[in-house]
Amino acid sequence: MSEKLFTGRIKQYCSNGYIILDDDKGIIDPESLSKIMTQINPAKTIEEQIKQISIPANHGNVGAMFYLAKLYEQQNDTDNKIKYLKMASDNDFTEATIILVNCYKSCRNYEEIAKYDEILFRKGHVELADELGVIYEHLKMYPQMIKYYDIAIKNKSQNALRSMILHYSRNEYMNIDKLLEYFLLAVELKDPASTYALAIYYDGLDDSESAQKYFKLALDFGDERAREKIKSDTSEFTSQTNQPTWSTNSNKTTNTRCKNYFVSHEKEDTLCNCACVIL
Repeated sequence: MSEKLFTGRIKQYCSNGYIILDDDKGIIDPESLSKIMTQINPAKTIEEQIKQISIPANHGNVGAMFYLAKLYEQQNDTDNKIKYLKMASDNDFTEATIILVNCYKSCRNYEEIAKYDEILFRKGHVELADELGVIYEHLKMYPQMIKYYDIAIKNKSQNALRSMILHYSRNEYMNIDKLLEYFLLAVELKDPASTYALAIYYDGLDDSESAQKYFKLALDFGDERAREKIKSDTSEFTSQTNQPTWSTNSNKTTNTRCKNYFVSHEKEDTLCNCACVIL
């Protein structure tokens, strides 16, 4: 069995974290791989361990790949660490994929984060849909962003809902039908900020009945900003005191209340409709 650990290729990596060897005669826990390795070929230094474990790692042993990556981490050798983590990940070693994602997060390599998050997502980590939406939004890959935000919304993510509302409120992607669709989804999920924003939208249309309805729901959901609106007379709803400030320039409408937010996110050419109040 010890020889097989070195020479045999991995037949299967199980979801419970174990490795099954080619001959099916033994199961090795990858967490104890280092102990097994040192028992077979005791090494006094990290350099010697690297030399020894490189043999099975380069002959298809996934556990060895993963352990070798950890040894290179101790050597501060990032390139080789990433190399063997990728090899292990390509051989369906989930823990290696998770570590890769964290490595790329530390250096903000969004393309690689997306790549390995996608792998984890396909393995059942549906909670990553929200994160994938954020990454693809940063990369301006909007079809993928929409895909994953929509999945996250099905899993009741208020963050994804707010992001989609903001997306469809931008001038280049302005879509009132989609905007209202996501606003109403936000009400279903009892998102207080988005419900308040919907009330502001109807307020701007002078639809006092709908505005009052959603102001009351927003307050029920926990948005205290709605309290003052509910107490106000209908005639006060159009008062500029508590409304967003709008200015028009060259056929572009800009909400000055959220200008600084969008500038800081490199989104200067943005139309902020009522969605600005969810920020």
